[in-house]
Amino acid sequence: MLEDKLFTRFPCDRIFGLHSYPTMPVGTFGTRTREFMSAAGRWQVTFTGSGGHGGLTPHLATDLTVVQANFVLGLQAIVARNVPPMETAIISVGHINAGDPNAMNVMPSELRISGTMRAFTPPIQALLERKIAELATAHASIHGAKAQVKCWWNTTAVVNDVAVTQSAVRAATRVAGTDSVNQDMQRLTAGEDFSWMLRECPGSFVFIGNGQRKGDGGGHLHMPNYDFNDDALPYGVAYWLSVVEEELGTAPEQGQ
Repeated sequence: MLEDKLFTRFPCDRIFGLHSYPTMPVGTFGTRTREFMSAAGRWQVTFTGSGGHGGLTPHLATDLTVVQANFVLGLQAIVARNVPPMETAIISVGHINAGDPNAMNVMPSELRISGTMRAFTPPIQALLERKIAELATAHASIHGAKAQVKCWWNTTAVVNDVAVTQSAVRAATRVAGTDSVNQDMQRLTAGEDFSWMLRECPGSFVFIGNGQRKGDGGGHLHMPNYDFNDDALPYGVAYWLSVVEEELGTAPEQGQ
């Protein structure tokens, strides 16, 4: 949408986003000013080596499983020993693939490993990229292997504009009441592509309570058993109407 010149074709003074949140009760809202959600990135490393016979000549082979084992352990030290203690960053492994389960005596000549990374500021994003690449290259070199590294960011950090968020909070408060609007939620290490729009136009991203039921259909976001709660719909509709009234200056005074 941004590449298609969204805000050039449809100029906006302010933008608002709303997202369901299962751990919050229905009828509640939550947000915060400035940094709210982290940038979400992906990294992918391909280790290559000679491979070999794991039973007859393992001493002649490049053991990529050892390379990846040390690499995975080293990943955790990136955050622990390179990211400042007051900053937040995450590196997690989500996928490892090598060899053939039907040829368990063959040491693989290629191993692929990938995962996710999270950070709230561009300097920490750059740090994670650099350290992942350095670590993969170093461990590969130690064992006579090679490493190809690719890092990219699916989202940037969600940074809510102060004034727009205050407007969103007022709109939500008219709908749910002061006690049901958390305007100082804890920062989240989840990613959100609305963040790219926030870089182009001042705005605010808000969560609306979805509630969480036990059993099938009551799970967290992006889980197979997630079930949107229809009871949240009236609050969502009312919020959007309240935002429009707030922005047009037609909102009723509190208590009316």
